[in-house]
Amino acid sequence: MLSRAGSTLSIGTGASGFPATVLLVTYDPREREVPVKAGENTGKTLPHRNIVIELKEAGTWTGKPLRIDLPAAANPALRRAVLLQQGPGGRLIAAMKL
Repeated sequence: MLSRAGSTLSIGTGASGFPATVLLVTYDPREREVPVKAGENTGKTLPHRNIVIELKEAGTWTGKPLRIDLPAAANPALRRAVLLQQGPGGRLIAAMKL
């Protein structure tokens, strides 16, 4: 259903309930030590990875083929993924690392 050619994301046809929001996720795959400020781990420092830096709406899919021009990555150290989410706050129906 999802494919990429260069800077173009293509979403094919489908019937999963509509509309679906196309989300562009930017995340940091590197490990970071994060101090915990509340809960059972208060005062500890724990490793975290794949920290989401940005979540941005890139379009709406209605079940018909859709092409979206992806913006260039601002920071080569960060990674991106695309999520296809049914309705507002609904289930994920597709995902792909870019």
